[in-house]
Amino acid sequence: MSKRTDLDKNQIITLLRSALVEGVTELNSIPELLQPILEEELWQEQILPDTGEVVTMNSFVDFIKTPPPAGLGTNFETLWQLCSHNPLLLDLLDRAVQRPAGSPEKSQRLVGQKIIVDNIHNFGKIERPTGTSKQAGLRQLRKKNPELHAKVLAGELTVNAAMVQAGLRTNQVTVFVHPRRAVTKLKKIFQEEDFIELVALLMSVLPEQKDIVAEKFKQVLDEKQLAKIKDFLASL
Repeated sequence: MSKRTDLDKNQIITLLRSALVEGVTELNSIPELLQPILEEELWQEQILPDTGEVVTMNSFVDFIKTPPPAGLGTNFETLWQLCSHNPLLLDLLDRAVQRPAGSPEKSQRLVGQKIIVDNIHNFGKIERPTGTSKQAGLRQLRKKNPELHAKVLAGELTVNAAMVQAGLRTNQVTVFVHPRRAVTKLKKIFQEEDFIELVALLMSVLPEQKDIVAEKFKQVLDEKQLAKIKDFLASL
């Protein structure tokens, strides 16, 4: 349980809400306000100052999406973008939106002086990130490689670099859509043997134009490299 007083909790949540909805606080203060709310789960219960009602949220997503004064009246994507520079906060956000297995959908209800909100709004997109997104990477590292996950949170590695080191993602590069510039960049990235194989494979997909392709590569490769390409092609 948090040791903060109800007043402390309400002040932090009110400041965050004001920053998001009314623009009262500088946007760069949002991560600082959001961190204790996530770490101490202050979002789970608060007292509305105007009515004295105790609002209980059973889902962080409900806290995000519920209109003020009970919630933030925003969306997950906005919070994610505002914290995109802070891997620790991104990880806390991802943890917070993971719904416990088997959690049923419920609707908002009033019990005495407690408003209980337990709606699950479009949870699939938030709960199960896919592809090469930063959220998906953080979640995979947290589950499969805690050591590299810790380095990401400490700012020692990017999510992508950690995923590549963990063998969970293939390293990718972006090249110019220009033959000579693309080859120049790839030549710097690949080890010589891998680059030779790449060039040979490119030549093999155009067998009827092999001589023309070979002539083009002579402009950027030396005789030794060309000889290796010929040997590799002969082995295919």
